[in-house]
Amino acid sequence: MILLPLAWLGCETGSADPCARYADEEVRAYCVVAHGRTARTYADARCESAGPWAEECRQQWVMSHTELPLPELLAVCPPGDADCRMLVLDWRPEPLLTQLPLCEQLPGTYAPACVTHALVRYWGASPTPEDQRATIPGVGRWQASALQVARDASGCGVAVDCAAFGAAEATCRAELRPPGSHEECDGFHDRYPRPR
Repeated sequence: MILLPLAWLGCETGSADPCARYADEEVRAYCVVAHGRTARTYADARCESAGPWAEECRQQWVMSHTELPLPELLAVCPPGDADCRMLVLDWRPEPLLTQLPLCEQLPGTYAPACVTHALVRYWGASPTPEDQRATIPGVGRWQASALQVARDASGCGVAVDCAAFGAAEATCRAELRPPGSHEECDGFHDRYPRPR
């Protein structure tokens, strides 16, 4: 990811193409990426003019516009671009039971990674026992993943209601960890993988 202090570029805002004045392709691309963060719409970002940095521009635009509806953000992803769709689902997630079917639409290893990220966000929000009993039965085929993430979350001090796992309640109880026993507790938060 290109994160450069681009103030020196003097990217203009408000013009039809704020980076048109740069003849050097690399400087122009840096300007387009910087402009991509602040452009009002994806079309205004002109990411396609960033050449090899077009994907970086798209990422910057998505990460800066998470207030937009999910379908609008997903629409900026080229057909078949699983990296882009994963980025959108990570930066503009839906509630867990809405997110899981969206994750399942991703190909290959993206689907389980997306599910894991959604589960980390869910447990990282420290759901109440009532919420766990209402939500966890709906995770379907991802129950084993939910149980694994719940185990890790318990080691980070998250209260896990094993009754939410139904037939796997005994397994859940046997696998819970004492608080402070998981080495990656900084990652358990409701915005994962975004910074807190």
